[in-house]
Amino acid sequence: MKKCPFCSEEIKDTAKTETINIKAIVWGAMFDNIGCLFFTAIIGIALGITGISENEINTQVGSPIGLIMNIILAFGFTFFGAYIAGRIAKHSEVLHGGIVGAIGLILGFIIIVAMYFPIHWPQIVSFVGIVPIGMMGGYFSKTRT
Repeated sequence: MKKCPFCSEEIKDTAKTETINIKAIVWGAMFDNIGCLFFTAIIGIALGITGISENEINTQVGSPIGLIMNIILAFGFTFFGAYIAGRIAKHSEVLHGGIVGAIGLILGFIIIVAMYFPIHWPQIVSFVGIVPIGMMGGYFSKTRT
């Protein structure tokens, strides 16, 4: 206990050192990355079952609307993965959400550079937005009912 320098009353030390919750980050990153890959695979299978040719699928996915929908899908999974991380951590939610976003950024960069080099505008939008979206998911996890 500390004493107040002006009145000599004891002051409780309320400052806590919060550590990063690895379990929260792992669950959030798993939801983000595995969920996005799983959902994308389901969409691909569903389109394949309908009898649409592979060239037509690639054309639709590569169109501006397809690219925007892909970005929204990826950001949605990042947001909810970061939200999950913040809820599990129960402290420093924005930090945990940002870390989930950073993991998504690193994995996304590796995948995109391996598959789609040179990088185009959708990848740049994803790189710029993924960490702030993760932080926003962590922020929204702070509002508890």
